Amino acid sequence: MVSPNEPSAHATSLGFNVGDIVSERYQIRRLIGRGGMGVVYEAEHVHMKKRVALKVLHTQHTLDADLVQRFEREAVLLGRLDHPGVVTASDFGQLPSGAFFLVLEYVDGERLAQVIKRTGPMPPSRAFRIAVQINAALVAAHSAGIVHRDLKPDNVMLVATDDDDDFVKVLDFGIAKIAGDAAESRPGITRAGTVFGTPEYMAPEQARGDIVDYRADLYALGMILYEMLTGTSAFRNSDMVAVLTAQMMDTPKPLPDTVPAELAALTMKLLEKSPEDRPDSAVTLAAAFAAVAHSSGFELPTPRTSAGTRLDLAGVLAASRTLPTVTEQGASRINQLRELSLRPVAFPGSRRKLPLFVPVLALLGGLALGASLTLLGTRASPKKKEPSVVPTTRPTDDPTLLTRAELGDREALTSLRRLTERDLSRSERSEDDLTRAQGNLVAARRFLALGRGFSVIRHYPAALEFYSKAVKLDSQVATNPDLIASVRLMLEQRETVDDALTFARTYLGEVGADLIYDVWRDNLGQPNMTPVVAKAQRLVRHKDLSKQASRELAVALDLERAQYCGDFRDILPRAVTDADERSLPKLRVLAEKSGCGPTGRDDCFVCLRKPDVPLEEAIRRAEGRKAPAYTLSTKDGGEAPE
Repeated sequence: MVSPNEPSAHATSLGFNVGDIVSERYQIRRLIGRGGMGVVYEAEHVHMKKRVALKVLHTQHTLDADLVQRFEREAVLLGRLDHPGVVTASDFGQLPSGAFFLVLEYVDGERLAQVIKRTGPMPPSRAFRIAVQINAALVAAHSAGIVHRDLKPDNVMLVATDDDDDFVKVLDFGIAKIAGDAAESRPGITRAGTVFGTPEYMAPEQARGDIVDYRADLYALGMILYEMLTGTSAFRNSDMVAVLTAQMMDTPKPLPDTVPAELAALTMKLLEKSPEDRPDSAVTLAAAFAAVAHSSGFELPTPRTSAGTRLDLAGVLAASRTLPTVTEQGASRINQLRELSLRPVAFPGSRRKLPLFVPVLALLGGLALGASLTLLGTRASPKKKEPSVVPTTRPTDDPTLLTRAELGDREALTSLRRLTERDLSRSERSEDDLTRAQGNLVAARRFLALGRGFSVIRHYPAALEFYSKAVKLDSQVATNPDLIASVRLMLEQRETVDDALTFARTYLGEVGADLIYDVWRDNLGQPNMTPVVAKAQRLVRHKDLSKQASRELAVALDLERAQYCGDFRDILPRAVTDADERSLPKLRVLAEKSGCGPTGRDDCFVCLRKPDVPLEEAIRRAEGRKAPAYTLSTKDGGEAPE
């Protein structure tokens, strides 16, 4: 490490050297960039060994109350957001020099502005997927009462993940405002010509200096989408005044003919001069994007939990391939369910945790439900009269009801709840088995949407109630990734941990055991999580959970419960074939050859040192196999926001 008192070839302009320790816990690794307000470093937490972005305000600005307030506001606003599409903040403070600092998630990717400059116009499908994810972040921000006010390609990072080359992270909430905050209700251009926002992406009302609301962010998203589709911004000009005038007065040139008509129309709708003529919210826009996806055949982004965990569809897809062959007898019924499944389901948004959902999941669910109907149909007597069918293709006169409910729209939740209870009651009164079965399947899909919606608005007891109703009507609902992600979250909430543990044990099988173990392991030693950890630990320490667990988790659980050297020795042969990374901590303890005796130098596990005991082989096995990705932590990564 470079001493803070020694000059370094890597010294930065603020006096920090590579190797310096900032605020007793962040070690400087490199300077990423500098701007008018401050500098951004790549740093590492010295205890957690986690890369972060350290944003430091220039010392001379500490006397500027307005700039300090903006800097502190960014920390506060990011602290209110927890969404996979929004960069997270983990710390804020003041250094002995007086300079303020903000610790942010380290994002490994490329700025959208750089991508557009490098590639030019994007294929419409790619631009669409990126725009959908940006809107997801806006759903989350707006649900938390936050207006970004400076959304632009330079504040959007594209991150390459295992399953998506364009996973979006929205950055820089430094000039964001709380909607309705009188202290923040000031013009968009203030303070001796300082522009709060970027002219090329400013909504007309922001350019005029009017008070702005959420729809200003939707206009900026429209400008970004336009630029992705054309390769240039709608009103690029070196004269800032000319750009602001164009924002207020001019209409952008038409989009190229290569852009599908539905997407072009939605883009221009976002660029309407009057806020009243744009979509009224990011939630409404999510539904509009869903309609474009359905009509244009666009693929939607990979589904993720509300904390960014990848949702592996391989198992769902594999299961779909094992479904029975669909007979002509059930074709019409399957098509009815398929039409419901292809209807817009949910989009990014939440947590406030509003995750991104993908209609492909609903399609797979629809195919599975349809196959179930087919099996039921083949058992029915061919002499029976064709049963009446519970309406599924139009659950309501509003085609976006399911989508809005899943996104947490309270009015939609109320309407969908009443509709579902009414239709389910009707189908249950039917004398025809197939009609009742079909009614149950449709109700299960709606209860699933209600569960997701109530989870979005953090009404966790209600969410769990509807998830339980859904699973009771259709056990296949228990494999839904959105449900699994929500239950994982509920396991960490004091008011729902008991019911969520019961739900996981009762309905989720091996996945439920994984979730219980993860909640226990992830929260050990965490402040204020002792009651949750204690409840999960009782199950982890009980042998019954091993019966529910996968072979991999069963090894980890048995290692946790083992007490004597012989117990560990008996488990190791299974560890050689089944252990994954969850067994590593205990296996590595077993490999230590000290820790016992009066001096602590004696070997605690002498019986494991015999040549025929496969401890090292078990460790290698565990090191080479990842655990299921059900955790709620977001993926760390690279270039920091500025």
